[in-house]
Amino acid sequence: MNVLIQTSTSFCHIICLGVAGLLSHFIFLPQIKMYNTSYI
Repeated sequence: MNVLIQTSTSFCHIICLGVAGLLSHFIFLPQIKMYNTSYI
């Protein structure tokens, strides 16, 4: 039971990291592109 909880929490951490990575990818990259285009 304890091992099951540990694997599930690690799985949730992986999912959370993946979602955070996608969010940062979609939020920060367009801003960086817009900043670069406006700067140039």
